[in-house]
Amino acid sequence: AADGTVRASKAITIPAKGRYKGVVTDIFTGIAPAPSDYIRVESDTALAGVEVTGDLDRSYMKALAAN
Repeated sequence: AADGTVRASKAITIPAKGRYKGVVTDIFTGIAPAPSDYIRVESDTALAGVEVTGDLDRSYMKALAAN
């Protein structure tokens, strides 16, 4: 939430060299994301992430660097 409150959390196990994909509203069912919301990802091993965003007219892809 905009005030820093955690609205939901979920643990997902990804196997070595595996992948996970999902739509935010499918991962966190029953929660409508607000424009000010963000997702925090934590892992004990390195991850590479990709965010895909777009609209009905055109879409674009942003690559997120793993930290």
